[in-house]
Amino acid sequence: MPAEIVDVEPTALAVRELETVGIARDPAAMLIDVRKAAAALMQMIDADPHKLMFNGEQYIENQHWQLAGHFYQVTAKIVEDRFVTYGEASGWEATAVATDRTGREIGRAISMCLNDEENWRARPKYDWVYVCTDGRRSLEDPGKDAIVWEDNPKKPGSKRPKKERIQTGIEPVPLFQLRSMAQTRAHSKALSQVLKFVPVLAGYQPTPAEELPVERVEREPAPPPRRKPAATPTGPDRLTPTITPQQRARLFAIAGEVGWTREELKVWLATSKHIESTADITRAQYDALCQEIHAGGHRTTTTD
Repeated sequence: MPAEIVDVEPTALAVRELETVGIARDPAAMLIDVRKAAAALMQMIDADPHKLMFNGEQYIENQHWQLAGHFYQVTAKIVEDRFVTYGEASGWEATAVATDRTGREIGRAISMCLNDEENWRARPKYDWVYVCTDGRRSLEDPGKDAIVWEDNPKKPGSKRPKKERIQTGIEPVPLFQLRSMAQTRAHSKALSQVLKFVPVLAGYQPTPAEELPVERVEREPAPPPRRKPAATPTGPDRLTPTITPQQRARLFAIAGEVGWTREELKVWLATSKHIESTADITRAQYDALCQEIHAGGHRTTTTD
């Protein structure tokens, strides 16, 4: 007797699939943690005197991805690398995996560094050369009578041949450097696959800096630290531009009513409003911030 065929509504299948997917933790509580991680990451990157910029956007490097990984007990390691050739290009390919605190693999990435890249094909070769009396520069010793002599600062009263370091040619980039960059790229990429949300919330680009075309990357100096506005004299006929200590206390009280700690309020102000301190809040911002904290409190209250 043939088996009976039972029709199942597509919506029923969808419901069964959704039953296997559930929220592991309160999303609002998770968002608070992410904001804390983003604020800490910003603090480290802002301390760097040089920013890595590309097309006006800031990107983060391997050490920053490692820091973000430490926040979540996520690490990455190279599990394989090999020499590869593609047509006339050759170099190294590396595979990295990201693991959680139990050692379980949660991300994997493969990256390459080949000598068909402009900055990984060849590099200038420099040598120290003798400065000659006739103006020439000689890699080989031309003889003491043809050399320009100068005072030796390490031995007062004695002389030494004068030398200069100049470019004498072009040499291939050593393979060990291509291998190292392939590993660094794979390492950053594996971490970025599971941690991109942290730099994005902090205002940075999610692509690892090592994947950018190096010849177009710029190092820009960090902007000078922002100064807090000078205090304005108060009086009956003049308003202060920033809120009073009493208003700051009320702001903390409102945050406490909706379940925020003082630290959580500061992190939210820094990451969402770019306000470093409650002392920087202006009177024009104050009422709107109070309303937003009060209205959003039910979404950010943590539960045990």
